[in-house]
Amino acid sequence: MPTFKELQQTHPDYNEERWAEYDVFYDGGDVLLDAIKAPRNFNMGGRDLLVRRRREPEASYLERKKRAWCMSLTGSLIDFFAAVTSSDPLTLQEKPELQGADQGGSPAPGPEGEPAAAPADPVTESEQFYSEFMDDVDGAGTDVNTFMKDRLIDAMKWRSGFFMVDFPRKPADANVPSRLEEDRLGLRRGYWVKLRRDQVLDWGYDERGKLVFAVVRTVQSQRVTFEDKRDKQLWQWRVCTPGHISLYELEIEKGKTPGANTIIDEAASIQTRFSQMPVVEVKLPKGLHVAGKVHPAELELLNKQNARSWAEYMAAFAVLCAFVENPDQVRETGFGEGQIKLLGSNDRAEWVEFSGAAIEKLKMACEDLYELMYRVAWQLHLAAPVKANRQDQSGEAKRRDQQPTTIICAALGDIAREAAIAGVERIAEGRGDKGKVFEASGMARFDDSAERRLAALFKSGAPKLPSPTAMKALFKAFVRSLPGMKDSPAELLAQVDAEIDEQVDSTFSTGNVPLLGPGPVLPGKGKPPVQQGGFGGAQ
Repeated sequence: MPTFKELQQTHPDYNEERWAEYDVFYDGGDVLLDAIKAPRNFNMGGRDLLVRRRREPEASYLERKKRAWCMSLTGSLIDFFAAVTSSDPLTLQEKPELQGADQGGSPAPGPEGEPAAAPADPVTESEQFYSEFMDDVDGAGTDVNTFMKDRLIDAMKWRSGFFMVDFPRKPADANVPSRLEEDRLGLRRGYWVKLRRDQVLDWGYDERGKLVFAVVRTVQSQRVTFEDKRDKQLWQWRVCTPGHISLYELEIEKGKTPGANTIIDEAASIQTRFSQMPVVEVKLPKGLHVAGKVHPAELELLNKQNARSWAEYMAAFAVLCAFVENPDQVRETGFGEGQIKLLGSNDRAEWVEFSGAAIEKLKMACEDLYELMYRVAWQLHLAAPVKANRQDQSGEAKRRDQQPTTIICAALGDIAREAAIAGVERIAEGRGDKGKVFEASGMARFDDSAERRLAALFKSGAPKLPSPTAMKALFKAFVRSLPGMKDSPAELLAQVDAEIDEQVDSTFSTGNVPLLGPGPVLPGKGKPPVQQGGFGGAQ
C-alpha cells in the first residue's frame, strides 16, 4: 500500500500557488479584493499582490490594501474568447456512414456473458440516449456545449482543463444478468465529471504525447444529514491508468494533515467499462494560454492602478508646511485642525499640494499596460495550430481566418471538439455500443457578417436576381441564417427548400425576370408587373 507522501507526489509542472493567482485574477471583483487584503486565505503561498513600498509604514500599507481596487482584464479576455467560441454550439453525432453498422445480428452479451434481450428498436434507443446525453453530460443538466466551454475556460486559465468519464457503480448485492437490467438500474448511463487543475497532482504521457496515467486528489468535508458535523475530511486519491482506477481513501479530523509515512488503504480497484484513460485532458499550446500571457502585465497594472489611486487620494488633501528658522519654536495653536503658531519673525506657513506630474505619468503607464494586455491577447493567433484540413476552405473563409479572433477561436474549437469526441467515445465503449464512431461540429463559425449583410438585404425588400438558381440559393441561405434554423431537423429544412424551389420556379415561369432591387429592366422583357406578396415582388 502507498504512503501519504507517495500519493501526494506532484508533477514538476504542478504549481498550485500560481494557478491560484490565475484563478483570483480571472474571478476579479470581490474575490480579487479579498485576495489583496488577505492573500494567505487563497493558497497563493502568502505572496502579497499589492507590493509594499520600501520603508513604507505598516499603517500606510494596511490602509492602501484596504482601499485597493482593480478592474481585472484576465477574466474579460478569457470569457470573451470562450463566449465567441461557444456561440457556434458544439454538437456531437455519430458519423452517418457508420450509423447502424453494428446494429444488426444478435445483441451483445450481458455483463455475465449471457445473451441480452434486445430492445424493440435498438437504433431508436441508442439515438435517444445520445440525444439526451448531449443535453446532460454530467448528470446535472449541463449540455455538451456549456461543459466544453467551461473546460476551455479552465484551459485558458491553467493551460489544461480536465474531466473524467465515469459510470455508476454496480451494487455489491445486485444481480445484473442483462443490459436491460443494467438500463433499469442506470448502470449504463455514463457521465462526465469536471476536475479542477489543482486536483490532478501528477500525470504522464507516452512518446506520442498521449496521457497514460493521472493521480486525482479530492478533499471533501460533507454533511450528509442535519445531525452530522463537518468535523472530518475525506481524502481520496484516484490513480487512473487506461481501463483501471485504484481508489485510496483516508478520513481524518478536519484541519489535520496525515503523517508522511501514513499507510493509505486501497478502498476499491475498479476496472472501467472502457479501455481508454478515464481522464481526458483539454490542453492548449503555450501560445494560447491567456492567463499565462497577460498575468505579468495584469499584476503590474494592479500596482500602478493603486499607486495612481493613492496619489490622487492624497493629492486631495493639502498639507500645511511651516518654514521656520527654529523648528522647535513651532507649536500647534489648538484652535483647529491644521493650525499652527509661528513664533519667529521670519517664519511662514503655506499649504502645499501634490504635483500632478506623477499622477499623469501613472495614468499614461496604466494606459500602456491596458494596450499591452490587449495586444498580447490578440497576438495569440500567431500560436494557433494550423489544421491541414483547412486547405479546402473557400476564399471567403480563408479571408475571415485572417482575423485574429477567428483564428484563436477556431483553434480553441478544434481542441474542444477533439476532447468531446474522446469523452463520448469512452461513453459508447462503456455502454457496449461497439463500432460507434462520432464526429463533432460547431465551435467553428464565428463571423456572422455574411448573415448580417443578408438580413439587411432582405430588410430593404425581397431581393430580385435574374437567375432562378441564384434566387433559390439566396433564400435558402437566408432561412438558415435565422435564429434557431441552422440546427433545425433535416426534414424541416428539406420541406422549406422544396417550397422555395416551387415559389421561385413559379415566379420565373411568368417570363418576368426579377432584378436585384429597383433598376433598369432587361432588354426585351418589358416592365414586370407589381406582384402582391411572394418571393420575387414588392410587398
